[in-house]
Amino acid sequence: MKLRTLGCIFLASCGILKAETAFKAYADFDYTSEYNFRGIKKTQNAFDPNVGLDAFIDQLNVGELVVDSFVEAKMTAVEPVTKSFGDEINFYAAYGWNLKHVTADLGATYYWYPQAHSGRGQTEHTLEAGPSLTWTNDILDPSLEFYYDFRLRSETVQLSLTHRFPLSHPRASANGSRNPADEKNGLWLEVSGTLGNVSSRNQTPDLSGSRIVDSYSYVGADFELPYYFDDDFTVYVGADFSGTRNLAGVGGPNAPQTRDNAWFTCGATQRW
Repeated sequence: MKLRTLGCIFLASCGILKAETAFKAYADFDYTSEYNFRGIKKTQNAFDPNVGLDAFIDQLNVGELVVDSFVEAKMTAVEPVTKSFGDEINFYAAYGWNLKHVTADLGATYYWYPQAHSGRGQTEHTLEAGPSLTWTNDILDPSLEFYYDFRLRSETVQLSLTHRFPLSHPRASANGSRNPADEKNGLWLEVSGTLGNVSSRNQTPDLSGSRIVDSYSYVGADFELPYYFDDDFTVYVGADFSGTRNLAGVGGPNAPQTRDNAWFTCGATQRW
């Protein structure tokens, strides 16, 4: 099942690439004091490396509008420092379009838990897909996402808002001029807020017996300080917060109905 799913994602991505396709690769190495996924704490102290590839494949002119299409593929791993939580490996692929300040895409993520035991009711893998829409401007970058998980039979709706503040500027040359390409380099503050809701009709698909149904809402706030050395290399530190409400099935019947978590992250990103 895992190989067939990954093969379908790979073939679908390669089938639409062209000879003149422009590629952009990146690698990110991240440490987090708490791995938190959509308001739910999974484990403490984890490394979260990921590698990705963006392919810009076509450009369509509609009157004065220019629409760029792209393919994105990414693999993410979650490696806990302690083994209270098993490894998690995620494979993501998407096809999308850029139109001025608007980006839309349709993506799918395959979640694989190598150490999970289905005989104990632990979820070995899930697959979700859905569209997202992002509007980029000088004030706020709102994003709306929807996901459907085919094994958990869950729907997730998430709204995010992001704003970036420059905290430093590139140094001017001897004649006082600046390179426009360097304007985004230096230290920035990136602030984002998230509001979401998850509704699942089969929280533990590999557990025999009755299904666990759960629905909860979550909020999140992220404060990140990235330093852009250039277009290719970035280091960052960040502080994050999440809060969940109306937890029922997650964590068992005696789990608290509200849960708040705070953690920090740090890492580096290299682009090619």
